[in-house]
Amino acid sequence: MNSRLDFKCSSCGEEFVFLKGVEKSSKDKVAIMNAIEDYGEPFKKEVEESINKTVFIEAIATFNPKFCPKCKQIVQGITISSIYKDGKISIIESQCPICSSELKNIDYKFLKCPKCKKGLLKVKEVD
Repeated sequence: MNSRLDFKCSSCGEEFVFLKGVEKSSKDKVAIMNAIEDYGEPFKKEVEESINKTVFIEAIATFNPKFCPKCKQIVQGITISSIYKDGKISIIESQCPICSSELKNIDYKFLKCPKCKKGLLKVKEVD
């Protein structure tokens, strides 16, 4: 599924756009590291260790919007699934790129605007 997820605040009108369910696969280790450039150092280090194993075949990056409970922000979350020759799969979830906190799935029904803190965000999927 290649789509994006648009949010719009019912009060201030602020719009937020995120990738949703987009998967990108790569065997190129440099391309993988470039894709996670804006994320925290612990996440980047964990991914780098994962893809530098000798039995590494490829990595699949899946993008979904997530919520940081500490920053009270919606951020672009990323999951890196590394596939190895022995059949094992390593799954690494990104942390908040701002504060490195654990990200939570979004409850789309009761999502308050991180900008004005008054309105609810309405969701509209766009292909």
